[in-house]
Amino acid sequence: MTSAHRPTLDPAKGKLVPETGIIYDRMLPGYTKLKMRQPGQGGAAGGLSPENKQGTEDSASEPLAIEPAPPDDVESSANPSSPSDEDSAYESDNEEDLRKELQKLRDIKSTKHSQEEPKAKKRSWADETVFSNQQISTPEPHRINDSLRSHKTKKFIKKYVQ
Repeated sequence: MTSAHRPTLDPAKGKLVPETGIIYDRMLPGYTKLKMRQPGQGGAAGGLSPENKQGTEDSASEPLAIEPAPPDDVESSANPSSPSDEDSAYESDNEEDLRKELQKLRDIKSTKHSQEEPKAKKRSWADETVFSNQQISTPEPHRINDSLRSHKTKKFIKKYVQ
């Protein structure tokens, strides 16, 4: 915590003022003793205590439990993973049919989407500001410091003098 907000209890008084015996707590040193590391707290001084050494050896000797993997399907283990030539030809034909069908569905979906929604005009973020509906005000005439050439004086002379 800082002491910036606290009042000054001992202001600077100069060289000639005699020193008093008043000592404030804040003027005393805060830490006069160093805390030394005790044996058993780790580090170079103490190392691990015998109790802690035994605890680490026990934890290292215990095997970790390994869970068995879930068994695979019985059918997949019975049949070899490589398909026969007939199956691969059938699958390739099937894949081609599926691709064609998928492309047809995409085309239908895109045509429906284009028919339903006409292209929306992209709007800028500036169009939705608070002051977008206000009229643009005419700029105020330039102020002139000379009272004879000012706008009000010219208006007055034009109205009443001429």
